[in-house]
Amino acid sequence: DRLEKERSDCKFVYLTHDLDFAVTRNAQKCWIRRFVHPKYWDIMPIEGSDIPEELLMRILGSRKKILFCEGTKDSFDVKFFEILFPDYTITPAGSCEEVISYTRAFNGYSNRLANAYGIIDRDVRPQSQLDAFKADSIFSYDVAEIENLFMVEDFLKAFVQYCHFELQLDMTALKQKVIEAFRPQI
Repeated sequence: DRLEKERSDCKFVYLTHDLDFAVTRNAQKCWIRRFVHPKYWDIMPIEGSDIPEELLMRILGSRKKILFCEGTKDSFDVKFFEILFPDYTITPAGSCEEVISYTRAFNGYSNRLANAYGIIDRDVRPQSQLDAFKADSIFSYDVAEIENLFMVEDFLKAFVQYCHFELQLDMTALKQKVIEAFRPQI
């Protein structure tokens, strides 16, 4: 900042992998989409988008498919989807509205290298709305929230097996404990 202020008569070109630095510059941003030694540069400007610039810069060059999900980088959703979808770049977007918006915006970005998908909680959405989202590569599971998957017997058995837990599941007893835990809130 100080150098730019002192030499306002100059133009600066920054070449960086430090995205935190890049987003602090108030300037036209470009993405080096491809470089072939010694002098082939495929440089694309990063235009405005419904996706925040920092997030767009983090995922634009991904060659993996992008999966936008609800939550934050430390949320259960991200950890869960990293296990389920190891071939995807898992990208938390906050709310379901942002997942929908970012998925549509990213797939509308012509210079991307990968496709994006969104996965949202079902909440109380009607099936007709969920079916309409599929046209935009946005999907949901058959339970209201991701945590509810742990009440689906087949899922729970697969999860226990995935984690290599050495335990026998008594699903009847487990279901009863959950019902008892929620009884005061019914």
